Amino acid sequence: MQVLSPNIKPVLVAIGDSHSKFWSGIDSQAKIARGTFPNVDVLHLGPVTAHNINSFGTTTMGKERLIAKLSRRTRSVDGFIVCMGEIDCRTHIVKAAIKSRMSLDHAVEETVNRYFQFLDWLYKTYAKPLLIWGPTATSPIDVKKSHANFPRIGSAIERNYATLQFNKIARELVETRENFAFASIFDEMIAPDGLSLPHFFYDSIHVSRIALGVAVEKAKIALAANNLAHLVEAFDPWAVSESIGFTNVAVGLSPIIVSGPKRRTEKPLGISRRKAPLFTLEDSAELHVHLRDHYILKTVELCVNETLLKPVSIALYRGDDGCEAELVWRGDAVPSDKTNIIIKVQNDSPIKLLKVFGGGDAVTVNELKIMARSFML
Repeated sequence: MQVLSPNIKPVLVAIGDSHSKFWSGIDSQAKIARGTFPNVDVLHLGPVTAHNINSFGTTTMGKERLIAKLSRRTRSVDGFIVCMGEIDCRTHIVKAAIKSRMSLDHAVEETVNRYFQFLDWLYKTYAKPLLIWGPTATSPIDVKKSHANFPRIGSAIERNYATLQFNKIARELVETRENFAFASIFDEMIAPDGLSLPHFFYDSIHVSRIALGVAVEKAKIALAANNLAHLVEAFDPWAVSESIGFTNVAVGLSPIIVSGPKRRTEKPLGISRRKAPLFTLEDSAELHVHLRDHYILKTVELCVNETLLKPVSIALYRGDDGCEAELVWRGDAVPSDKTNIIIKVQNDSPIKLLKVFGGGDAVTVNELKIMARSFML
């Protein structure tokens, strides 16, 4: 395996079901433009299963999606993190075993063998190392409600046993292959009674970023143990440039619409919705965006549905609602025949809170960017 130049950091691509988004480092199922690790990208393929991922023409079209996404990709790929199997263990394996009158062990083995047909195809086709991320523990027992999109079939013990066996067989199969590695945090997620520890989840299904530290450590150990240590630097969070650039510090933040005493939290910013409206700022309403830290801003960029008929105001504050919110600058987006509006910030004060005030008419916004001066790559 070719070792990368010391000046070039490797890029890993996490592919698979919704659990691939764990590697963004953000507790959200929304599409995230930038995650915790600059050199770990996420390609979510939909609700794909380990059992069927190697087949064309499935309802999820997972294999077709993967091929299409990779064919359009312009950034390099130095290896894959493959994340599948949780759906199989939670939804399909117990049911299949009962219907076919076979043991859980046999049902798991059948699924893992089919999964590795796909993994062998993936490695043969793209010639990139694979880190197989073992499926995580099933939904905690204290989850009372079942979401239609995330069914749970069988008891928590049965589902976790299926996951245990899945990881065991997958680990054994990885040991027989070169340029494959296997890592899992399943054991850390299980209590002595075999049930899932609830603090690992941020919803009823998905693992929280609180597990990211141990997950990265497990991944690094697995890569190093399989002669793939050159890929470890993909988990380096230090994406810092030698020169000042600009970065959108609004990505992943949930803006708040304030209208009188009413407050409504909108979906996170920086999400691609194929030009669907992001939010509508009604007459006399305000939009509040609380930045994670203080930033020196360059521009505020709005993409609106229609040309502005009245000015829209931008106000920048040194503090936020939790402390004295000192207004430091205010600017206007004047009426224009353009739908992409850029407001240049004429102030170098560090900003924590941004407010957008409607101009008297409802304004539908498709995109909002808050560009800050930054050394971040």
